[in-house]
Amino acid sequence: MRRCFVLALVLVTVSSHAVTKRRAVAQPSAPKRLTSWRIEVTTSGGFAPAVRTSIALQSTGNATLLDFLGRPLCASSVTDSELASLATGVAQARPESWAPSYVSASNPTGCCDQIRTSVKLTRAFSDHTTATNQSYWFDVHPELPADLNALYDTAFGAASTRSRIEPACLSDAALKTWSLDITEDGGAGYRYHRVSLDSSGNVFVQPNLRSGACRYAIAESEGRELSDAVLTANAAAWSSSYVRPENPNGCCDQIHTVVRMSRNERGPDGAAIPVTYTTEWYSDHPLLPADLEHLHERLLGNDSSLFARFGAQCGPLF
Repeated sequence: MRRCFVLALVLVTVSSHAVTKRRAVAQPSAPKRLTSWRIEVTTSGGFAPAVRTSIALQSTGNATLLDFLGRPLCASSVTDSELASLATGVAQARPESWAPSYVSASNPTGCCDQIRTSVKLTRAFSDHTTATNQSYWFDVHPELPADLNALYDTAFGAASTRSRIEPACLSDAALKTWSLDITEDGGAGYRYHRVSLDSSGNVFVQPNLRSGACRYAIAESEGRELSDAVLTANAAAWSSSYVRPENPNGCCDQIHTVVRMSRNERGPDGAAIPVTYTTEWYSDHPLLPADLEHLHERLLGNDSSLFARFGAQCGPLF
């Protein structure tokens, strides 16, 4: 009897270990889930590429309109219905099957002046992996995969997020467009110095009348600082001239300075309209408005100005 009891106890123990081992078997991992995505539709080439926009859309609902160089023009948001359509398009897309390009075999470079359109889809998954797929085509192209075409239409087509936000974005962007041009000429021995700056950070310098202008670029941080100075200047209060009435010709051998500033301002209907302000003075001028004096000093008026930085690189100063 005792022997039977011991045997039963051993069997129970072995069975218990077997159950424990079965319970310790790892369960299959859950399939990876899509956690976020980003769609970029960009265009390039064609006639007047600078007038076209591109767009970047994210699963967070953020939308960024881009210029033809890929620089942000303005930030916006997608609507709930747009986000739902985009999310459905991404979920149904099979970008792994997209070809790198859909171009005509007889015209692989898009001649002549066709627009190149590119769609880039980046996806992140629950297992911390990411996948990026991209394809492009020209105006004349073979048939696109249905999922790629649907994603393009939703993001960039005639009734897309881009078409909705573009008008307002371009209107706001236009208000940040400007140019500033300053020339100095005259003086003993005569000199002609000119420097121009625009809202894209391009600097054009002409060190004398014999030389052509040279183009340079300034850092983005400096460009923002100068842009703020131009856009906040109370140019409407500037006088058209700061020439002394008793010496209207700048006698004798004074330097003549001319400032021209063009920028877009909001009109009565809210639309951006171009406005140009021009003023001038000679060396013996009265006190200038502080904002005008600041702009003159930054571009041409002192040893740390843009002209002082780039002028000699372009050519002789006299």
